[in-house]
Amino acid sequence: KTWWLIGGIPDRINTEKGMIEELKTFVKETNLKQRKAGKIGGQLYCWLTGFPRATIYYFDMTKEEIVEVENVLFDRKKAEEIIVAAIKVKLLQEKFLEKYKNLQKF
Repeated sequence: KTWWLIGGIPDRINTEKGMIEELKTFVKETNLKQRKAGKIGGQLYCWLTGFPRATIYYFDMTKEEIVEVENVLFDRKKAEEIIVAAIKVKLLQEKFLEKYKNLQKF
């Protein structure tokens, strides 16, 4: 049986409001990667902490201000899908590195 250590530290655990708070910064107008990362992080941190929701703050570095606030409700199914996908990526990376090291022996 294989075990995986899943860890992470949210930017802020707001115990008074019972939620996770995460800050995502970006410099380009198209911050789709940060939006995706924010939603993924929100789900994972809720899964790790047991909090039912997360608030993601999107900070535009060029404007030097928070331009959007997004609330993410915990969804166990989504969190588990994210975890399974991350494990699959990790296994692919390990397989690739093994093949790469074997090629270097020639």
